[in-house]
Amino acid sequence: MINNKHKIVFCDIDGTLVNDNHYMTEETEKVIKTLVDNGIYFVLTSGKPFSVIKEFSLKCGAMPYVIGLNGASIHDCNTNEVIYSKSIEKQIVLDIIDFVKEEEVYVFIGVSSGKTVTEEAKYGFSPKNRKDITIVKSLREYVEGSTSEQLLKITIFEPSKKKLAGIGEKIREKFDLNITPAYLHVVPERFKEEKDKELHNPYVIEIMDKKVSKAEAIKELTKYLDIKLSETVAIGDETKDYDMLAIADYKIAMANATQELKDIADMVTTSNNESGVAKAMHKLFFEGST
Repeated sequence: MINNKHKIVFCDIDGTLVNDNHYMTEETEKVIKTLVDNGIYFVLTSGKPFSVIKEFSLKCGAMPYVIGLNGASIHDCNTNEVIYSKSIEKQIVLDIIDFVKEEEVYVFIGVSSGKTVTEEAKYGFSPKNRKDITIVKSLREYVEGSTSEQLLKITIFEPSKKKLAGIGEKIREKFDLNITPAYLHVVPERFKEEKDKELHNPYVIEIMDKKVSKAEAIKELTKYLDIKLSETVAIGDETKDYDMLAIADYKIAMANATQELKDIADMVTTSNNESGVAKAMHKLFFEGST
């Protein structure tokens, strides 16, 4: 029997829910299903698009809500309904596409339907590896013709961190947008094509509307579900999870988390390779550590 005041858990995926091979352990899946069976919402929050997060949610029973694209969207997995979204203006997206075209970087765009749209398969992002990937001839033409889908996130990949950071600064100077610092994207070996085997893991920046954050999405979903922020738990590992932990009542950092997350955490659990999420949930909800 769960004896805890918290009603909802917000959990990051990469580096948190899954191990370095991008799999959930049986221990983690089991504890999430137990929480849900006991009336606790378990919401996956990630930079990934809805269609990818939904697969993880279905597997571990974390239903029905997911927060995608680092807070740019909230979906209901049962109905595929978009509960909340924050889009980037079409003209701004077109201007950024034109700018980065000259920089010869890899770009894709996340849209409200859950699709990820790009001009080529690279760094493991192919329809074979991810169902959300849609290859188009021209991103510009796709965006120009987009009428029903909201443009939620632009992701840019580049092997040089210095070059990518410079691109991010130029975009930031021109547009009032939320642009993440450049971080390393590790391509799973199983996703690499033969021609990609020697490619270095690229650096990434993500571009979203100024008001997008996991914290803002948490505010929206808790309001939607009539849950107080004092009844929330958040667990993560990266700098982009900081605002999510900061707004939650009970904050959990992974052993592999950045120091700034550990500094504000109420609990530091084991690493993502040691079923850290499961161990934290056991301790918080079944051993009564609050």
